[in-house]
Amino acid sequence: MGSGIHESQRPELLNLVACTEVFDSSGGGATRMCREMGVPFLGKVPLDPQLCKAAEEGRSCFFDQKCRVSAPALYSIIKKLVPRESMENGA
Repeated sequence: MGSGIHESQRPELLNLVACTEVFDSSGGGATRMCREMGVPFLGKVPLDPQLCKAAEEGRSCFFDQKCRVSAPALYSIIKKLVPRESMENGA
């Protein structure tokens, strides 16, 4: 039985895949570990093949439109780590 997707579309559709829940997060493993270690939990970043590709090619995910799933998650974490003034001044 076929997938219902024309063969020529399959590679194109693979570029759209990003996994936001690979591991069961209902247990809160990372959050719990951070709490136990007394460090802040900064957030989650989806497993995004486009992010991996951009990194391997030395490109910023923030300027790559294909990284639209992972870039906002990374930016959210960066905002927690870097003071706003530093980000605005490019420091």
